[in-house]
Amino acid sequence: MALTMKLKCFWTLGLCLVVSQLSKTLVKIPKLPTIHDPGFIRECVDSHNEMRGKVKPSAANMLYLVRWGPGCMVDYDFLGENLYLGPINSTPKEIISLWSSEQRYYNFENMTCSKSCDHYTQFGLIQLKLDVQFQVVLISWENQQHYLYVIIH
Repeated sequence: MALTMKLKCFWTLGLCLVVSQLSKTLVKIPKLPTIHDPGFIRECVDSHNEMRGKVKPSAANMLYLVRWGPGCMVDYDFLGENLYLGPINSTPKEIISLWSSEQRYYNFENMTCSKSCDHYTQFGLIQLKLDVQFQVVLISWENQQHYLYVIIH
């Protein structure tokens, strides 16, 4: 009986080790970019500028601000911002395009939304990744209505 229990324990332990090693080879978690990664920064800025460039009427008189912060928040601030929680392999272009797609709900004449278009009217970016691979990114702008977008990574 004791030998059977030991064999079951060893079998379970062995199976766990095999599965853990297989999962390391089958599931590749992408390396997350850092604040200093010029390619990632360029993709964020280019994607954001591309979507902003499509806005009609254009967004004139905007100021650019960058703020880097160490905090972890999953809540809206009093400043205008967008939060995104999604797959670890989401790219800045995909996220910003998703927010930009809300434009179809926005009426420029009376400045209202027929459905939710808060992300479109704020136009920022935040990626939240948990565990060791934690990353927060926001792109922020300040206009005459005092909405603010902030980059935090």
